[in-house]
Amino acid sequence: MNNKKQQLLGKNTRMKTPTNLSEITSEWLTYILAQEGHIQCSKVSGIKARIIGGGNNFLSTVVHVLLEYDRRERNAPNSLVVKLEPTSPRLRNITAETHAFEREIRFYQEVAPFAPIRLPRCYYAAIDPPNYLLVIEDLTFAVSGDQVAGLHAEQVLETARLMGRLQGKYWNNDALANLTWMPTTNRRFWSNFDSLWDSFLENYDGLLEKSSRQLGDKLRGKTKWLEDEIESRPRTIVHSDLRADNILVGPPGTPESIIILDWQLAIRSIGAFDVARMMGGSELPDERHGHQLDVLHAWFDGICESDIDYSWEDALYDLRLGALITFCWSVQFYNEYANSQGRTKKLIQCMSERTFDSAVEMDAGRVLPTN
Repeated sequence: MNNKKQQLLGKNTRMKTPTNLSEITSEWLTYILAQEGHIQCSKVSGIKARIIGGGNNFLSTVVHVLLEYDRRERNAPNSLVVKLEPTSPRLRNITAETHAFEREIRFYQEVAPFAPIRLPRCYYAAIDPPNYLLVIEDLTFAVSGDQVAGLHAEQVLETARLMGRLQGKYWNNDALANLTWMPTTNRRFWSNFDSLWDSFLENYDGLLEKSSRQLGDKLRGKTKWLEDEIESRPRTIVHSDLRADNILVGPPGTPESIIILDWQLAIRSIGAFDVARMMGGSELPDERHGHQLDVLHAWFDGICESDIDYSWEDALYDLRLGALITFCWSVQFYNEYANSQGRTKKLIQCMSERTFDSAVEMDAGRVLPTN
């Protein structure tokens, strides 16, 4: 290590991982940027940090940081984003239980550098149990999606195309198998459907359509079959939480027109689940009606760029499986956040309504066994 870099790092070869906004300091930023080679001789002389995202980020606290230096360097970032663990003890327990930060850190270290889509650059990551942290490129020039406001049809189509390209690269192959740190299910978020369905029907404060109730009744008692069936299908990288809140919308017609964020729940499972979750939970219903197969086609064309062995019939079957999981996910999410207020309450309301309607529209129940 050269003398300049040693001086920047200081005598102490390790600094405490920040756990909240106040612990993100100029000294710590100088330390990590020098350690990773992003600065060689400058120091961070001042910062302006603020929490962004509000209630949109359930499993993290996201901080936007503007940086000033004592001298300019070509590769020194002017701003960046720091992802910290959530402040809520309950949500911190969920991140620990699901290894959410470890998953996202490994994703940025092992997948993102080879991804065929635009993703944020990772500047630094810390796995320092019980504390985890991720420092990524600032992409706030793009507009953050909003699941309550919803996504337009063209945004959904482009997101499906991009997700397909990434998933095609990791379709049921050795590259996917090597990602052993990535689990094959997020059953913690949907597996309690059978025990929650009756109470959901009693407490749901929206008007549940008869067709949605019939699908839920048909699905009850078959979640083990659903889990086993998904386990038998071809696997790829699945975002799992692909929704408007985890998407940035940039300039149309550029590689940054859609940027997918937040890979904390990434798994190896059926790729069409991401299509069902995004389209069902985030697309505006008036634009989704009669449009679902177009979205599936966009995703299917994306994965087929990698010349995979997978038919259109397979894709449609897996989309319906994904819609059923999304149905279960919405019921459990509603149960866990039923007493929330403000934006969270609006979020679970619109997510449930859209998800149920989308699953019914694509006739997801037809894949369920009849006995």
